[in-house]
Amino acid sequence: MDKSGVCVDNGTIDITDLVNAMGDSFDRYALNIAFTNLAASPYFFWVSLPVFSSLTKALLDIAIGKLSKSGIMQTFFLNTAIKKPSQAKDYVQIVQKRKAAKSKDELERLEKDEMQYFSNLVRITN
Repeated sequence: MDKSGVCVDNGTIDITDLVNAMGDSFDRYALNIAFTNLAASPYFFWVSLPVFSSLTKALLDIAIGKLSKSGIMQTFFLNTAIKKPSQAKDYVQIVQKRKAAKSKDELERLEKDEMQYFSNLVRITN
């Protein structure tokens, strides 16, 4: 197992670790989107205040964490990884780079890249 938590051996990827990594990316991505949209709502402007911000993020993190660990989402991540192996491999590479990032700027850039690769991986198209 490498530093990213995704086992890569002879060009193959441990599917369980890949599904878990996808769940972690989903957690971060969904939390960011949910909180941003909630704070932008005229009725929930108060969630961006410091005290409420921490509480709101914690509650959203719990809810989104439970969602990403549900059987339906795990099945979706598994199905996606199986149907899109080349994109899954690209996603694993960017996750490995993000985990090995040394500077804050590099980490921020790689987190954005990871979200883009994750978005491309899980996007449903006809």
